[in-house]
Amino acid sequence: MNLLPILAIFILIAGLGVAVVYLLFPAGKPAEATQAPARRGASRKCDPAPSLSCLLQRTGLWQRLQWDLMRAGVMLWPSEVAAICAGSAALGWVVGRIVLRQTLMGLLLAAAGLAMPWMLIQARKARRLKELTQQLPSALGMLASSLRTGYSLLRAFQVLAEEMEPPLATEMQRVLDETAVGFSLEQALTNLVRRTQSADIKLVVTAVQIQNQVGGNLAEILDRTAALIRERFQLAHEIAAITAEGRLSTLVLVGMPIGLAVIINVISPGYLTPLWTDPLGRLMLGVAAVMLTTGMLLIRRMLNVQI
Repeated sequence: MNLLPILAIFILIAGLGVAVVYLLFPAGKPAEATQAPARRGASRKCDPAPSLSCLLQRTGLWQRLQWDLMRAGVMLWPSEVAAICAGSAALGWVVGRIVLRQTLMGLLLAAAGLAMPWMLIQARKARRLKELTQQLPSALGMLASSLRTGYSLLRAFQVLAEEMEPPLATEMQRVLDETAVGFSLEQALTNLVRRTQSADIKLVVTAVQIQNQVGGNLAEILDRTAALIRERFQLAHEIAAITAEGRLSTLVLVGMPIGLAVIINVISPGYLTPLWTDPLGRLMLGVAAVMLTTGMLLIRRMLNVQI
């Protein structure tokens, strides 16, 4: 069997999945930062698939999907995400089982299609958290300056919501919206920590809550916290530079066998056919996949330095 059609179809499905997700999950714009949640969701007045939503709520996936979508900045119902995953999996199965006439390939493509939207959501969530953390030192400086001019804390948050860019401006607006509907400031800030899952934001919120209880100069505390976060960023960049060689080794470890297999199959078609037609060949492929995955996970574990 020629690997090129399989790779081409897989890339086609991957590209289709990326296009669907990024068309349905538009990135936030600065103009959207100060819109109320009700207005942002005005185009989605009801769940398009209530039966699927009931099923998700019974399995416990509803709440997890809701939090992940919120942290990724995606304004979709969990049922819509589940439908996209099911459609991608069905497309992969049809291509593998009917077009390529390979049951194993159908299962692999179905699994890839099922996981692809979820992986893209996780990637967007990680990117949004990184952007949020990078905005934090500047936001803390602006917050401290606002407090020094005599603004209250809520008014200072409003300044951040108006002046900063998303995603930080969006999160500040959500804090203001929650306080406007009856939540206490402490509860709104606790919800902010729960939404973002950021250690830096948790540090800032803890400092604000302690200051509200025991008093003190909050502007000075925020300035020191901003300096601490900047030092952490600098240390993280130094660690990233030191571990760059290890990350490159991971790419070589995973990519070189696959690249060599494609090149050999192009130069000499059919040479690698026994690897997936002979039982021993399939066993060798399985062992190789396990060894590659184990090596990649070990290298990533060694390079994962917590700051």
